[in-house]
Amino acid sequence: MPLLDPATVFAAYWATALEDAQHSENYYACEDGREPEQFEGEPAEGYGDKYRATVESICAQAEPYLAGLNLNKYPRQGGDLSEVFGGELYLTAVWHGAGFWDGDWGHIGDALTTLAEAMPSGDLAGHRDGGYFFI
Repeated sequence: MPLLDPATVFAAYWATALEDAQHSENYYACEDGREPEQFEGEPAEGYGDKYRATVESICAQAEPYLAGLNLNKYPRQGGDLSEVFGGELYLTAVWHGAGFWDGDWGHIGDALTTLAEAMPSGDLAGHRDGGYFFI
């Protein structure tokens, strides 16, 4: 049985992206003295497909690294491995101050960071279908 569920990893990746976009929007709205736009929802139709495919590929490549790791030794921040992995994947892909490379993932952090570099990244933008997409 695989350690990672790609659908859960993608959902966590997307949720972290929305949260990140909301933090940025809140900051700029406060700075501009306006009400912030709210970021909620799914990827715009057809735009999430390449992200889902990349997440699936990264999960498959990460399995051998994770299989050799004592997962009880590393923090999971209260979520299951797939949820934590998805959030860390986003943070690593956009080079935030946390991610696979920050020490929590032990000796496999470098390998997971290399895998995360394959993830397309960018800022969120609204789409006419009501969803969001990365630019």
